[in-house]
Amino acid sequence: MRQISFKLQDKTIILSGTFNHQMQNMATTLTSLGADVALIGPSAQEARRFCDNLNDAREINSSFGRSLVIESSLDSESSVQEAVSRTAESFGGLDALIDSRMLSRHPKSFSQSSSQEMMETFQDVLHSTLLITQMALQFIEGRQKGRVIFVLHDSWRWALPGEELSSVFRSCLQQLTKTLAQEITEKNITVNALAVGVTEEFLLQRYPKSGSAELALKELKAHCPSARMVDAQDISHLVAFLASPLSSAINGQVLTAHGGWI
Repeated sequence: MRQISFKLQDKTIILSGTFNHQMQNMATTLTSLGADVALIGPSAQEARRFCDNLNDAREINSSFGRSLVIESSLDSESSVQEAVSRTAESFGGLDALIDSRMLSRHPKSFSQSSSQEMMETFQDVLHSTLLITQMALQFIEGRQKGRVIFVLHDSWRWALPGEELSSVFRSCLQQLTKTLAQEITEKNITVNALAVGVTEEFLLQRYPKSGSAELALKELKAHCPSARMVDAQDISHLVAFLASPLSSAINGQVLTAHGGWI
């Protein structure tokens, strides 16, 4: 796809979640399409070096967008408010939120989790997403063609052992996508979710003893023969499309991206 097709120039986007390969890929894609991107999450020094490299690329190609890292635990209203406000102040506003908090694995068995573990997982996963969505909407409402996009794993379809509690939270987020889209549709904001299939990071986290994504995929196929890898760049392109003005007709949808097909 050509850069001009996405029309992301002068757009400000928050990427929230754990700093990982997929977040890096999304940030690289979005900035190369002209968007200013703030990476918000429990970031390490590695994330700052990554953003420095993105900004160096902008010096070579002036059409690229800017990037910055805002380190935040996203576990309280005050920390989320500060992070979102800093983004708007740094870039002059906010057009879209892309939350990938649930793209990271949070393996928890429902039957074997204590009530405290359930609450801690809720706080770490779903609560953080709800907080930043609510706060970001206060800024996005003042812009044209605002976007909220949730990126999550589609692993609930495979009914993998030990993923029950995570699947509950992901189901909640998918339902939120549909109901929130109806609530704010008159404000010219769309809300969509992208449920992705098997990624390399998911495989290596799920099967750490395998030693490679290829061997991990074989282990997964023993439980789910139809599982296929999905490319990180394909995910990023879909996210870029959903963040762009071209996706205005898509609202309240949970799209799926699996290896080999979308």
